[in-house]
Amino acid sequence: MKPSAVLVFCFVLCFGVVAKAQSASTSPKVLLHDRIWIATQIYSSISANFAHWQGVPNLDFDKEFQSYLDQVLGDDDRRNFDMATLALVAKLENGHTRFFDKWLMDNFGAPLGFTLRPIGSSWVVAESQIADVHPGDSVRAIDGQPFEDFFHNVIKYIATSSEREARFALVYCPYLFPESFTLQLANRTVHITRRRDLPQNKPRFSAEEKDGSLYLRIPSFGDQNVESSAVDAIEKHLKSPFIIIDVRGNGGGSTPQGMLARLMEKPYHIWLESTPDHIGIFRAWGAERGELSWSGTFTPSEDRYRGPVYLLVDGGCASACEDFVAPFKETQRAVILGEATWGSTGQTISSDFGNGMTLNVSTKRESFPDGSQFEGIGIAPTIEVHVTETDLADGRDPVLEKAFAIARRGDAKQ
Repeated sequence: MKPSAVLVFCFVLCFGVVAKAQSASTSPKVLLHDRIWIATQIYSSISANFAHWQGVPNLDFDKEFQSYLDQVLGDDDRRNFDMATLALVAKLENGHTRFFDKWLMDNFGAPLGFTLRPIGSSWVVAESQIADVHPGDSVRAIDGQPFEDFFHNVIKYIATSSEREARFALVYCPYLFPESFTLQLANRTVHITRRRDLPQNKPRFSAEEKDGSLYLRIPSFGDQNVESSAVDAIEKHLKSPFIIIDVRGNGGGSTPQGMLARLMEKPYHIWLESTPDHIGIFRAWGAERGELSWSGTFTPSEDRYRGPVYLLVDGGCASACEDFVAPFKETQRAVILGEATWGSTGQTISSDFGNGMTLNVSTKRESFPDGSQFEGIGIAPTIEVHVTETDLADGRDPVLEKAFAIARRGDAKQ
């Protein structure tokens, strides 16, 4: 990385240019001093901490940053600043390196009222809180524009490790949608005005006995109490004929080592991990950017479940969820059903700019224990099971049905 961008900041600062602030209730502005400071910190943090340069070998970050400066130094509008920053960070093509502005979400983040699931080349409604939009509806266009074209126009603002991830992430970026818009469905048109008072049907942790066995639904590892409850349920079902663990849509949190200790049969490896290694003298000698790499092995608990395990996954299983699934894949401890996982995990370093804006930069790159690539690819299931438009319309869950069918048979035959 060259320090040229930082020199531009110093030059501007020496002239003491200050932008005029306006009322946040009308058209909020970002002072030039603040734009310079935030941009400096973004450049510095990414240059020092970003662990995924291998994933963007053709990216000239200095050039992109210079273009970014041209945009943000000449425009004090806060939303324009946010969109330019989102676009810059998205060029790193990493699902754990993200820019966030609370103001943007507070003012432009009203929920859509529905979620979409990419199925092949189609966009299909998976869930809806809007009376005229139903699960299984195929979305053809938004405001007269083919929905696929709309997606390709906004993907430049979505920080993910692959286009597939961006398709799953689109509905979680409501600020990319108009406040009001018209959806063209397969057989009708629906007008939608986004509202904050729509009920949010967030899935919750559940532990149920079915067929004398345990079914765990874990939508997130963000709450330590959830893992504790899951561990308690496992310990109460050590003699269960089988356990099914559903982590579809689980966006991560903290890696559930306690669950792994009570479910794995033998020692297992963690990811092959690496992080940037900046040694001044090596850089002075002209060495390329270095890194530290490591791996490790964990041993399961003696008081563990020893029966068959079935995991249900999809493209919404990300981060700590993938940390959880990976050992089962490596050791073939579980039958994994569904679709490939998200394809991004790692430890981030956060910069809080004190005005609602934050930047998270992924400091760690993971590969599978054998060195094969994971980022942007995800963890492939043992048995692929795809949800169709008809399944969503009929309220069927073919992944769960398949899991119970093979668990009852006691094998992994398709």
